[in-house]
Amino acid sequence: GKVLYPYCMPMHTSKRSMDMLQTVIDSGYKWAEEKYLSEQPDKQRALEYMDRRYARNTLRYNERFPGAARHMITNLGFMSAPPLMLNVEPGVDYKVYMDMQMHLLANDPVLFGLYGIQWYHNGYADEEYLRWSAKLFRHYGIEGRKERLTKDPYILPHITNADFDEGKSGWTLQPAEDGGISIEHAAGYGTLQTRARGNERKVGDNFLVTRRSAKAPNRFSQQIRQLTPGRTYSVKMFTADYGDLKKGKSDNETDYINIKIDGVDLILEKEFHQRFPTSLAGSVYGPFNRENKFHLTYHRVVFRARATEAV
Repeated sequence: GKVLYPYCMPMHTSKRSMDMLQTVIDSGYKWAEEKYLSEQPDKQRALEYMDRRYARNTLRYNERFPGAARHMITNLGFMSAPPLMLNVEPGVDYKVYMDMQMHLLANDPVLFGLYGIQWYHNGYADEEYLRWSAKLFRHYGIEGRKERLTKDPYILPHITNADFDEGKSGWTLQPAEDGGISIEHAAGYGTLQTRARGNERKVGDNFLVTRRSAKAPNRFSQQIRQLTPGRTYSVKMFTADYGDLKKGKSDNETDYINIKIDGVDLILEKEFHQRFPTSLAGSVYGPFNRENKFHLTYHRVVFRARATEAV
């Protein structure tokens, strides 16, 4: 009197695992195919990545189970906040990436008859993407639409060089003292920010360091471009103690930082500054693990644009 839906990574790599799925199908059950796709740095690579992970993966199953999609629940990942994020590229609109994935599942003939779709999982998702997933379910799954839900571009035009991969390009740096601001690199820092690695790119390993001064605050700024007046936006940032990172032990002290956006209407009830330890979902690197946790702060400021630009 019970139903069994096993969660699976690709099972077509061995006869034993496919024999198990044959038993699942013969019993009248379905399986959930886990597909947690990290953002890709440009749209073309995103399309190729989705085709490989969704359509071509299903074709492998079709060799044993013709029409395999009818027995499969595609389990998409919308992890977008610590303790684990697929939303890893600051230059990409994650809502567009979610829409592209649902659009492929709704339109690719290889996936015709797909038994079900779900997103994993609420505890790792910003509330904005949780609401967006429900809109996508309604658009594609209930209303049966085939066109994209949003016409927004894949690449975000608002901030450039957000990860400091190009040094200080695009930024105005105002150190309180000489040498008070620098661009540094540390292998694994992106992993400690809980950014999942979905390709060869080491996202998040470059960062800006400010050295505290008694004279004045260090400031760094950039023009935010191509805003739509009246539309709501968020600025997100991670901070941590560089000394903790270098010595391999985190003292878990507050990061003192102020995010100021000029010429906009702040939505204070949506703002938060959340301190969190790494490793809650396995984001470990170097000396930092479940016992020796590295602490960061996840900042989010939400605003409504008044004009096409802000600072």
